[in-house]
Amino acid sequence: MQLIILFLGAMLVNNIVLTYFLGVSPYASTSDEMDYSLGMGAAVTLVLTISSAVIFPVYNFIMLPLGIEFMYIITFILIIAGITQLTEILLRKFIPKLHKFLGIYLPLVAANCVIFGVVLINTEFFSDSFLMTIARALGAGAGFTLVTVILSGIKERLDHDEISPLIKGIPIAMIVTGFMSAIFFGFTGIVG
Repeated sequence: MQLIILFLGAMLVNNIVLTYFLGVSPYASTSDEMDYSLGMGAAVTLVLTISSAVIFPVYNFIMLPLGIEFMYIITFILIIAGITQLTEILLRKFIPKLHKFLGIYLPLVAANCVIFGVVLINTEFFSDSFLMTIARALGAGAGFTLVTVILSGIKERLDHDEISPLIKGIPIAMIVTGFMSAIFFGFTGIVG
């Protein structure tokens, strides 16, 4: 039950885009199409979950005992970049359909601050269990995907409506984000 609450909390209440404002660039400027939003969300969720699963033991069982936890930034960046490349290679070889679906999104994920941000946030909770870390990572990825897909749907709808040219594009995306943030804040009492 606690894992479900952590997952829902990371997805809804502590949404990485709406609460921490990480990953706003792919969220706001490039989520005009539903396929792109789903592809980017799937890539972020996949790499985020695998990165968290690898970084948790590296940090707890290698860096902390050796007293080199001060090197966490460079270590995390190298692990995330390596996992992104390895994931792309393995998907291309073994699951070409998924690789084709994710396409260019996997290399973009390595430079996405969502991955690094969630891993850093998770380090605060590394005293928790491995499963709790994975639940938070999956929830953060699902939350990123959810808000990106919602925004792309709204932007598709707004493309067909008459709207002032002064607020087209990024301005309307930020206005919608403000409303979405307020709506997601309503989950605070329901989910931790």
